[in-house]
Amino acid sequence: MNPDHSDSDSGSIFTVKTSTTAPTEWTSEDGAESRDGSDVMSVLSSLLHLSPITNHPQNVLDIGTGRGDWAIDFAEVPPNCSFEIDDAEDEWLYSQEFDLIHTRTICGAIRDWPRFHRQAFDHVKPGGWFEMQENDAWFQRDDGSCPEWTQLFLEKLDEASILSGRRLNVARDQKQYMIDAGFVNVHDEIFRLPLSPWHNDPRMKEIGRIRGVAMNEGVEGYSLALYTRFLGWSPTEVRILLAKVRSEFNDMQNQMYIAVHVVYGQKPEALGII
Repeated sequence: MNPDHSDSDSGSIFTVKTSTTAPTEWTSEDGAESRDGSDVMSVLSSLLHLSPITNHPQNVLDIGTGRGDWAIDFAEVPPNCSFEIDDAEDEWLYSQEFDLIHTRTICGAIRDWPRFHRQAFDHVKPGGWFEMQENDAWFQRDDGSCPEWTQLFLEKLDEASILSGRRLNVARDQKQYMIDAGFVNVHDEIFRLPLSPWHNDPRMKEIGRIRGVAMNEGVEGYSLALYTRFLGWSPTEVRILLAKVRSEFNDMQNQMYIAVHVVYGQKPEALGII
């Protein structure tokens, strides 16, 4: 649906932040270029969502809103958008139901995914939608492989995030969680984004440039705490590994990409808040 169809005169956008053991997007410290999914927006042809919600949504909830770009863009008129600092893992106390609940890049912020999906189900209007846009915390080439040091880095990152209680590499699991919670018409649309500007298509090349900057500048902040706290690595050991990983990122012969899952499902028409 074109976001211009939202009824910004009468609807409201609510946003909730999440807690996390690590940043939930591969981002640079100074650059907002890749934050809040601008490259995802590009590959989605600037659509804010894929869920086929009604033309006049009244209430929308954005969880893990970050700087709030998505919510502000959806609301169109800022007075219709309110921000709350809350823990999305606590019990949700909203009295209203939502036409759409939206999340983006919150993997690494949730301990109990089945409960999170059940709470989303309970607070979506009958006929409403729940949509998640999440990256795999894994990189690969067309043959499914990845270079030696990147492979080690990802395996250890996954191990550390599991030990932390908030696993990062769960994007591919969200479809089944959504189905188990009771959603129907569940879709998992997967988009491959290059991690460096190796792609021939100009738009994908630019996405690769943005991702490459974010990966090079943000990968230490994304992994250092997990490696040192949960694997016992020293900061020096982590940085030595990351230097090798960056070298592989920047070698365009590797042609690595990351998969982005846009998972969305609908609450059956006959159900209300449980």
